[in-house]
Amino acid sequence: MNKDMRYITILIIGISLIGTISFVNNFDNIDTAFNENVTLGDKAYKKEIYIDAIEYYGEASKSNPSNIDVKIKLADSYLKLGNNSQFESILKNIINSNEENETAYLKLAQYYERNGNFQQAYKTILDAKGVINSKKINTLFESYKSFYQVVGAYVEDVTQWRGGYLPIRKGETWGLMNNTGSIIVDSIYKEIGCFSYEERVTPVFDGSLWHYIDESGYKKLVGDHVYSYLGNFTSGYAPACYNDKYGWIDRSFNEYRMEYDYTTPFCNGVAAVKRGEKWALVNEELKQITKFKFDEIVLDENGFCANTKSIFVKEKGKYYLIGIDGKRIGKLKFDDVRAFNGNQYAAVKKGDKWGYIDTAGKLAIKYQYEDARSFANGVAGYKDNGVWGVIDQNNDVILEPMFDDVKTMNSNGILIIKNGEIWQCIQLYAFMNYD
Repeated sequence: MNKDMRYITILIIGISLIGTISFVNNFDNIDTAFNENVTLGDKAYKKEIYIDAIEYYGEASKSNPSNIDVKIKLADSYLKLGNNSQFESILKNIINSNEENETAYLKLAQYYERNGNFQQAYKTILDAKGVINSKKINTLFESYKSFYQVVGAYVEDVTQWRGGYLPIRKGETWGLMNNTGSIIVDSIYKEIGCFSYEERVTPVFDGSLWHYIDESGYKKLVGDHVYSYLGNFTSGYAPACYNDKYGWIDRSFNEYRMEYDYTTPFCNGVAAVKRGEKWALVNEELKQITKFKFDEIVLDENGFCANTKSIFVKEKGKYYLIGIDGKRIGKLKFDDVRAFNGNQYAAVKKGDKWGYIDTAGKLAIKYQYEDARSFANGVAGYKDNGVWGVIDQNNDVILEPMFDDVKTMNSNGILIIKNGEIWQCIQLYAFMNYD
């Protein structure tokens, strides 16, 4: 019995040894075939016989699916043959399975760039930057910040973005553009205000009557008498003028404090009011916050004074900053200013140069430009040698000076620029929404 067991043990060891030898031989054969196919593929690629290179690299990839270098060679061969879709597909599969492969990201982004698909080029490098920290990725990312496309219609005049909408003028009449650059209200009105998200209406003047239209452009709210001005709804109120006096109305056209020479919409709980030659601030209870002592309260192009809780006022020939409580912020004074567009830097002038301050009244970018716009959604226009460019809040140049004027950018990266007498919108890929 013991003798039989020895024979069985020897037999099992023998079979195992044969299996191991067979496995090693098969592995060696696979490895040899892989190397041969890669070598033949390299030779074919060098001779520009790309159809053969694809065959050899394909066989090599089948025998060693985890080898990324061969897959990239296969993708390059498809691209040389003119099969762009296969090139893209292979690189995207590499990224999906190994999202930290720098080469795949770089090749795909540069392919998009060569083919003029700058949006996809930027998006690819943006994705890469989220998972890879490398000098090549970071360098390409910085170089792509200036990529943009022209969107929307050419127009003769604009104000500035607010709440995803832009008042535009074509010819002698005004309409509205939305956040993607599409015109949603035709240019048929003599004047137009901003869309109100609260009330879902926009004030318009058709040449004879101020009233409010809805999102489809239909007449929605009309007063019982003829107003000489209707403004933008915020906090339940809209500025209005009747019988040469300004105050506010609500949605039902109930009137409040129709006693001023000018009133603005509310924002951050305050509005500006004018009586005679002096300005003051009031709160949403329509009570005065300050005395009528300011020569000016600075408004943006849509008539708002408080897009943030810091407000520019003018007194005794100089501008300075106050809070929504009416108290002074900081000690700096300026010769000219532009209103804040939110909690980003505002443009200020001292002497003949413009710089930027933050909402705390501290100098953030030194005085150095011929002219400047306040920041909106991360960028601002600046003027140098008579032409306008675009910077970010690090004072890094995004677009070199090349335009006749620059206004605000919206949250989807659509920036208003002027060439000659025409305004148009360009979309900066580095700042658009990719959600």
